[in-house]
Amino acid sequence: MDRDESSPALITSEHTGSLFSLHVKSRDLPEFFRLQERNQDRVRLLLGVMDVIRKAPTLGEGYQRGSAACGTLRGTSPDRLRGLYAAWRDSRFDWRVLIDQALEIKPNAPMPQEFLEDLQIRVDANHRSVAAALKKLRAEWIKGHEIPGYGNWKTWWARTRPGRPFPKHCNTYPDGWSSRNLRRKLDASKARRVAHTQGLTAAKKHMPGMKLSRVGSAPGRQMMWDDKEHDYFINSFEHHQGARPIELYSHCYTAAYKTFFGIKPKYKDEEGYLKKLTGDMMRLVVAGHFWNHGYHPLGTINYAEHGTANFADDVRKALYDDTEGLITVSESGFDGRAAHAGLYHGRWRGQPGWKASLESGNNNDHNWLGAMEGQTGRNVETRPEHLHGLLTDNAQLMEAWAWLPVEFRDMLQFPLTDMYSFRLKLEQVYHYISSERDHDLEGWIESGNIMQMLDIGGHLISLDEIKSRPKDVQQKALVAMQCGLLIPQPVKMNRYEVWQRGRSDLIPIHGGTVCRILGPGFAKEVKVKSGEFCFEDNNISAEPLYYFASVQTNEGLREELPDGQKFEVYVNPFDPASLFVRNAKGRFLGTAKQQPRACRLDPDAVTAAVKEYATDQNARLSKLIKRQLPNIAARRDRHRSNAAVLKKAAESEAAKTRLGTAALDASLPSSTPDETPPAKRFDIRKAF
Repeated sequence: MDRDESSPALITSEHTGSLFSLHVKSRDLPEFFRLQERNQDRVRLLLGVMDVIRKAPTLGEGYQRGSAACGTLRGTSPDRLRGLYAAWRDSRFDWRVLIDQALEIKPNAPMPQEFLEDLQIRVDANHRSVAAALKKLRAEWIKGHEIPGYGNWKTWWARTRPGRPFPKHCNTYPDGWSSRNLRRKLDASKARRVAHTQGLTAAKKHMPGMKLSRVGSAPGRQMMWDDKEHDYFINSFEHHQGARPIELYSHCYTAAYKTFFGIKPKYKDEEGYLKKLTGDMMRLVVAGHFWNHGYHPLGTINYAEHGTANFADDVRKALYDDTEGLITVSESGFDGRAAHAGLYHGRWRGQPGWKASLESGNNNDHNWLGAMEGQTGRNVETRPEHLHGLLTDNAQLMEAWAWLPVEFRDMLQFPLTDMYSFRLKLEQVYHYISSERDHDLEGWIESGNIMQMLDIGGHLISLDEIKSRPKDVQQKALVAMQCGLLIPQPVKMNRYEVWQRGRSDLIPIHGGTVCRILGPGFAKEVKVKSGEFCFEDNNISAEPLYYFASVQTNEGLREELPDGQKFEVYVNPFDPASLFVRNAKGRFLGTAKQQPRACRLDPDAVTAAVKEYATDQNARLSKLIKRQLPNIAARRDRHRSNAAVLKKAAESEAAKTRLGTAALDASLPSSTPDETPPAKRFDIRKAF
């Protein structure tokens, strides 16, 4: 099919061979690439068009063909191309004449350097508004003030407009004094502007930050400690008020896993003072983590802050000394120094960017708990309006609860949840977070946190789980994989799996170290009665706490504690399962188990509790059984001898009975069923 004579493709193939036969020379490329991209494309296209015009039979035909090749490009009509071609030819084929100057920013006349320096100083001095600083500059110009680099407006007028009469009032500004152009002359760095107006800490948000990675680390080697205030209210029946819960927790940086946490309400005391977290709570969380999990044999670094989540000096010393220096503490350091010598320093405080990974994790926790009652919102500005009425109603119910009889208290329905239910909810949420695989944690794949899994009916099963199944199930899975029905696929490990993979390498701290960490403030003197410890602690439970009065030593042995003696015991309210026991002289004896308390309607819990009590009972009777082994052996032998005699006598009597029965049966006349009807038969055995 014939093509249109004006099509660019026809021009290229028949007349030019290549539309871009002319190029920008290599030495001109730096200048060429400073143009806008649209201008670069335009110059390249027009160079090809110039070649088309040059090779056309006539110039007129070349202008027509070049205009058709340019399509709708602005300024490429045949008449305009005539002028461009002439200018290009007269300039000795300089590509610069083809630039569309309208696309480029025309630089204004250069401004005096002293003016630019004064302008920047003016803007720096105004900490609130750049626009206000520029307005003040122009106002001073109108009033006739001296401006560095320009003088006043009269001297400027005489210099730039010689021979023209002076106006009565100044009504014009020097060239380039528009707000937009003056802003272009200012320092383009937002970091420097913020550093001067707000401080170095705020300016760091506009600077490159330190890039830290979990790659190359193992679970338990880097622990982070922090506190946070949750964005909702709960009921604290201990303090008879609604309060916001505050959490203090330990976080494994490598596994992004929360290993231990404790919560307390932020309440007001009777005098109206706000009570928050204290250093004692940090002791509890530190002891709970290192007792339940431990430290890495290559060393554990704890990243702490200077606030509540800080290691006290005696806690640091206890951890460092009792682990031979393997547990250390690294603080974020203080910041607040001035950006330059012309400013005073700010308030010294910790560096928030030191634990940036925790902040993102806290935001994820808040999002998961977004459906909790009593939401406060992200901040005061976004607080729900109905919260005021909700808290008022809750306070009235709490006041009624305080004077109601005990049998009526449980009938009240509060709009806020209680502390115990909140902790259960928090544990459930943290379990969900640690189990999710849909995450984008830094360095996760590079750290090798990938496992092969099989998709069976939409449920992911790891190869290790298949190996734990019966042999026939393993064989079926193997056949299915060989047939291509099951294809292993790499899947990101969740946080809990990564933590569990490395947890077996950790070494729990000694129970005596736990006592050192908790300190004398948590010690209680308790007497052993009926083989158990019993005491009360309102921070743990409203009911008395019961522990078996037998401890497990570090050697794994069981040591029973005598009744009537007093011992010094320590218990962690956030981990009350273990009781740490020392004698009156401070010698650490071991840990005692908490006695289980099971609901009668829960058969599994009852069975487990029965096993615990039976184990303790058997252990207590073991010494008695050991002492009575001779008597037990004699009794066993006596029972065996008597059983043999009785068995022999029984066998003799049975033999005699069998012989007598056989003799009687032989003495009876034989008969058949036809001779004697069954109903009238005589049985001599029934006669006796």
